[in-house]
Order: sequence, then C-alpha cells, then structure tokens
Amino acid sequence: MEKEHHCLECGKPLYGRPDKKFCSSNCKNEWHYQQSAGSIRQKNWTHSLLTRNYKILRELLGNKSKRFSLAELQMRGFSSQMVTSHLGHCKDKQYYACYDILYTQSSTEVFNIHSAAYTSPLP
Repeated sequence: MEKEHHCLECGKPLYGRPDKKFCSSNCKNEWHYQQSAGSIRQKNWTHSLLTRNYKILRELLGNKSKRFSLAELQMRGFSSQMVTSHLGHCKDKQYYACYDILYTQSSTEVFNIHSAAYTSPLP
C-alpha cells in the first residue's frame, strides 16, 4: 500500500507523482517565501541600520566640530557595529567605512569623518 503524501504548505493530500511536494504553485511559492522570510528580515534590518548610520555620518560631514562623542551618536541611533568595511586599526583607534564615508573611532569618540566618494575618470 502506498504512503499518502501531503502538501508541505497546506497539508492537502497529493495525487500524481510520488515525489510531488505541493498541491499548487501558490502553495509552492508560499512555502518557499516562508523559508526565506527570516533571511529577508535580517537583510532589511541590517540595511536599515547601515542607512541610519550613513545619514548620521553624512550630517556630520558638514559640521565644523571635528570630534563627536560615541555616546552622543549612539543616542541619535548610531550603531558602531554596523559598518560596510573595517579598514584596520592602529593603537586604540579603528578605521571604518560606511559606504563612501570614512571615519576613525576610539572607545569614546568618532572623528576624522570624510567622504571618499569615487569620481569616475570617464567623461
């Protein structure tokens, strides 16, 4: 006697091929969407933090002050762990990039914020 198979998404009995997993393309799409939903949420969360950091750093580019308290920036929503690149370290300073904005960070301050926007040599 054959074992009855059920749709992985809705649980309805399946008929036809023995290796069939879904009763319809809608169930198949929904099941695959649910499987990737966690990674989509993680990607969106990471992107939103990077975007917030970028906006904060972009605002500071035009500021005449050269040093900013890390605690003050964190109160504004800055997340010091969310960077696009870690460029290295020297003594107690770390060098980071958030997209095209480069900056230096110590345990208490962010400073030397500048843009490293790439200018294409093409006309």
